[in-house]
Amino acid sequence: MSLSRRKFIGSLLAGGVAALASHIVQAAGAYMHRPWPRHAFAAKQLAETQTQLFGHDKPTESAQIVLDIPDVAEDGAAVPVSVSTTLTGTESITLLAEKNPTPLLAEFLIGERLEPFVSTRVKLAATGVVIAVVRAEGRLYSTRKTVKVTVGGCG
Repeated sequence: MSLSRRKFIGSLLAGGVAALASHIVQAAGAYMHRPWPRHAFAAKQLAETQTQLFGHDKPTESAQIVLDIPDVAEDGAAVPVSVSTTLTGTESITLLAEKNPTPLLAEFLIGERLEPFVSTRVKLAATGVVIAVVRAEGRLYSTRKTVKVTVGGCG
């Protein structure tokens, strides 16, 4: 049986596309099974937000989480923040701001094949504590940092 070069390359591409589609469907399926945390985003107090997100589980402080955010934010409208962790089995990374009108800044679901690192910009209303909570292997870990905001970014 002879296989032409054109058919060989076509078969190779079709196999690659099928494998890629399989990974995308798996990733989308895992994400779509998690309900949107509407009540957590609407909560007005930090404790209420944490209860909506984590139930009555309390995160323990961990040195394995790195929260990189400036000590002083000149403009609270766009504060760069990044979070990384060396915890194994990271499932999600959540950012909270104690003084914001709605404390939940963001929640990132981390697939098992992804590096546990997120980087974004957030709005901060006033000087206060920013908290990063990592869920890893079903347990909650956190770290926090106080950020001084010169001009508030909410409102």
